[in-house]
Amino acid sequence: MVDCVDILRSITKSCGDNVGGVNKRVWITQLQQIENYTFDSLGYVNSLVTKENGNTNYPYELKKVISKKGSHSGNVEAIENVNIDVFKHTAILKAYATTPEQRDSLVSLYGASKVVVFFETDNGEIEIYGLENGLYATALTGNTGEQMQDDTAFTFTLSGLQTSLPKYFLYGGSLATSIAYLDNIGLTPIYEIESYTAGTSTIDFINNGGDDWDISFLATPTTLQSSANIVQYIYNVEYWVGGVQTNIESGSKSTNYTLNFKNCK
Repeated sequence: MVDCVDILRSITKSCGDNVGGVNKRVWITQLQQIENYTFDSLGYVNSLVTKENGNTNYPYELKKVISKKGSHSGNVEAIENVNIDVFKHTAILKAYATTPEQRDSLVSLYGASKVVVFFETDNGEIEIYGLENGLYATALTGNTGEQMQDDTAFTFTLSGLQTSLPKYFLYGGSLATSIAYLDNIGLTPIYEIESYTAGTSTIDFINNGGDDWDISFLATPTTLQSSANIVQYIYNVEYWVGGVQTNIESGSKSTNYTLNFKNCK
């Protein structure tokens, strides 16, 4: 049986002060948009890969909500359960919507399922709420205010039951590298051409006497990629004289081909 008291003896406060509060920036995604994530040896989530967004060859980006410093907040509540103890993650977000498009985005967020929220805390850490089962919107409020100084932000409340406390995210060993990592998710293509080689073939022009020519094309390159599997090649033969162009023949072939051309006048 695990000695829970002994485990608690290893939990100590660091020498520095643990600052409360959340910075102005949070990142949002959904569980169904996450392909996978990994943990380092200390238990920090240190990578996150999102799925392809449609057929764009780009992964989903994390949506960023930037508000005033200290506007966002997160809290956790332990709930005793007959089968397993669970933890209710609650993320409270504030967003300013000053255009119709931004307000439509808020409506979409309110209807979204299995939301995952990354908080940048004032303690220099990034906490992840809802990573196991996601969060669901439970409230959305907004108002015009009565005075010029009144807050006119929309306030979202998202909650969901998880089996553990919020995870920490850390990439590259610092807050700066972690922020850059999250900001860049979805900006790099999934598939890229890392390298390639090209092959060439000599086009033979054989004169049969007078204005009678055979023009031969080879399906397989004679340099570099002599073993390449060529599906087809496209050719276009033109005749120029005195600045005047005459189209002789064009098309596509999958095997060697010889074009006979006469009367080049």
